Amino acid sequence: MSTYKNIIGKDVNFLTTDPDNDAAEGQIWYNSTSGVFKNVIAGEAWSSSSPISGSARYGVGSFGSQTANVIAAGSTIPFGIVTQAEEYNGSGWTSLSSIGTARYFLAGAGTNTAGVIFGGNSPARKNETEEWNGSSWSEQNNLNTARR
Repeated sequence: MSTYKNIIGKDVNFLTTDPDNDAAEGQIWYNSTSGVFKNVIAGEAWSSSSPISGSARYGVGSFGSQTANVIAAGSTIPFGIVTQAEEYNGSGWTSLSSIGTARYFLAGAGTNTAGVIFGGNSPARKNETEEWNGSSWSEQNNLNTARR
């Protein structure tokens, strides 16, 4: 079994009192008076938002910003390839019209009103390119080489 020193590279200090907050931040110690291991480890939290409205999936193409984003296509669990597209407005997801070619592991670039998705797998590599103009998808010139 590994020890704290082997993992972190430092010994656990044995103290009779707890250090002040500035000295304790990021530390772990054993308070021998109270007989308790203690720590002050700064932890950050992820924020949560509403889930996507379609089926859960991975390998989606995505473009936009943190508060205005579009995701398209992807693969569901158990394995299924979809054409679903959704838009995020900073607080929730809305379904959009579907893309033309179902695929996963595709790429995306642009803004939520002028974006493009390209490539992917389905299960073979794809060269399709589709453009989003803020209201609909349209087929564009394909990539020279199919890729994911």
